[in-house]
Amino acid sequence: MKDRTKKILNMIPYAFLAIAFALLVSLSFSLKNGNTPTVLGRAIFIVVSPSMEDTIMVGDVIIINTNADEFTVGDIITFHNPSEPEMIITHRI
Repeated sequence: MKDRTKKILNMIPYAFLAIAFALLVSLSFSLKNGNTPTVLGRAIFIVVSPSMEDTIMVGDVIIINTNADEFTVGDIITFHNPSEPEMIITHRI
């Protein structure tokens, strides 16, 4: 039993490396195709403008749920600017 547990524990670093490699490959393909990279339906952004200050400050890291499809007044959303698709905007509804 100890040998089996030891083997499993010894494999954990390799499992983490495999997961990290898979995430890097996914990130590379997303960036190459011009898409926002996501992990498990979440994307990470850094706020670069003061338009949401007092709630979200310049330099804050925000995690976005890219699978959300229902919104209410007061929610903070992130979207591509229709007139400049490469620009991403975060604002309150």
